[in-house]
Amino acid sequence: MSAGVSVGGLAPRLSAILLTLLAAPAAAQIDPGDPIEGTFPGRVLQQVVIDAGAELGGLIADGEQFGRAIASLGDLDGDGVEDLVAASRSAAPEESIEGTGADGVNGPFAQGALWVLFLNANGSLRAHQKIGMGAGGFVGPLDDTDEFGSSVANIGDLDGDGVVDLAVGARRTDDGGNNRGAVWILFMNTDGTVKAEQKISSLEGGFLPGPNNQDEFG
Repeated sequence: MSAGVSVGGLAPRLSAILLTLLAAPAAAQIDPGDPIEGTFPGRVLQQVVIDAGAELGGLIADGEQFGRAIASLGDLDGDGVEDLVAASRSAAPEESIEGTGADGVNGPFAQGALWVLFLNANGSLRAHQKIGMGAGGFVGPLDDTDEFGSSVANIGDLDGDGVVDLAVGARRTDDGGNNRGAVWILFMNTDGTVKAEQKISSLEGGFLPGPNNQDEFG
């Protein structure tokens, strides 16, 4: 029987994602009197934890909140297995991951980032691609505390190129005023990098009059 995938983030500072593989619905109904054994629709077949520290080689620092927002990408790379995108909304920019600067005191912090996660059929991680300042073809710019990745959604193939695209919230963007927020539309490549982008905020993307101060749009 085929399996579906249910995705849930763990507690936000544990920096991990819990994947739950479920048995897919079958055409035949199950006799309520049957014992709860075997593979039936909705039964948990397997659970897999994608731990940021172990699976991503220490690329994510403490407090980045990896997995706080997640979305399915469908089969982005065409290998027959569904893929995921996970946000680290408090991530430092690429150049600050190592050395001073990633602590939010001596340099940039909380700009945010996304991780495209290419999965194996058993739910384990096969490959990954970061999207953020200095990574994955994303131009931005992002400022400190923008929290790019405060939300993320698969919006389907918006530009008709056969690849799904993403909407990504940056709820504390200060375009036009304090913490008004923004949404970035990311036009994706099949390798998880960004082909093009469009920001929607009080100052960009034709969103008028746009959000107010402290709305945290996105």
